[in-house]
Amino acid sequence: MAFSVEFIRRCEDACEIFLARMEKQGFREAEKKEIDYGAGYVFNKDGRVIKAALYYNKSGNSTKAVFSGDAGDPALQSVAGALRALSDQPASNEYALKRDIKAIPVLECHIGTDESGKGDYFGPLVIAGVFVNTRLENILKELGAADSKTNTDRKNIQLAQDIKAVLGRDKFEVIKIGPQRYNEMYQKTGNLNRILAWGHARVIENLLSRNECGHVIADQFGGEEVLKRALMEKGRNINLLQTPKGERDTAVAAASILAREEYLRSMALLSEQTGMELIKGASQKVEKRALEIARKNGPEWLDKIAKKHFKTTERVLKSLEG
Repeated sequence: MAFSVEFIRRCEDACEIFLARMEKQGFREAEKKEIDYGAGYVFNKDGRVIKAALYYNKSGNSTKAVFSGDAGDPALQSVAGALRALSDQPASNEYALKRDIKAIPVLECHIGTDESGKGDYFGPLVIAGVFVNTRLENILKELGAADSKTNTDRKNIQLAQDIKAVLGRDKFEVIKIGPQRYNEMYQKTGNLNRILAWGHARVIENLLSRNECGHVIADQFGGEEVLKRALMEKGRNINLLQTPKGERDTAVAAASILAREEYLRSMALLSEQTGMELIKGASQKVEKRALEIARKNGPEWLDKIAKKHFKTTERVLKSLEG
């Protein structure tokens, strides 16, 4: 018999929290599909199949979870109770606490990860990671490795070359998710943070395969559980610190620079292929340029150059119809 619970959270946060709670109770996600105003899930546990769905209101700030399983199931009731508590105590739940800015520890060696392009309509999503020991960390500090958002594009490109020269190929990793691949992944997951987790996890795993290391610092992009779930065999054995403003750490700052450099180079190439300069960010200027491109190259061209789940796409397509 179906039962439901409502809780107040942004849709992307709601998805992370819901999946984390289900996993904690032993439910393993087997399938996900997009439905009207939400997402449908199939879970397995002890040979049983449980169906559930998340529904969002138009503002994206209120969520209803509907379960098709036995309303008396203690595990499902535990999930429902935890979700209901998020609305009862919105300022003090554990997920909000996990977004507090944490102190950066002093470590003999560690990996830092960061991304670029997640807030830009045009271009890829790029995730990068850097391994440092004390010697390398000091050298990167002397180079001026700092949060890429504080640098000009020209400085980021130059610093990236210097960082790569210092590190050598085995101590950094860059993964680029081009617009077409990004759109495919978003269509399947419906959640940016799950794509980010996939990218960060693979960067971490690749670096761990070449460097012996027990610590990772990641610039936090969502609930902590989403990245922990994405980590594979090697990554599950490390000490993972996720914190906002992670670029305070030198390795994370260096990773942000490498990610931004790859993003900028990809934007230049996509601009050349498009025949128009692609603009960074998600401003009205970006929307105007997207409309110009759609009129010149056809709306299907946006799939090759843009993150189509942005509201920008919807407005551009409406303008074309008008």
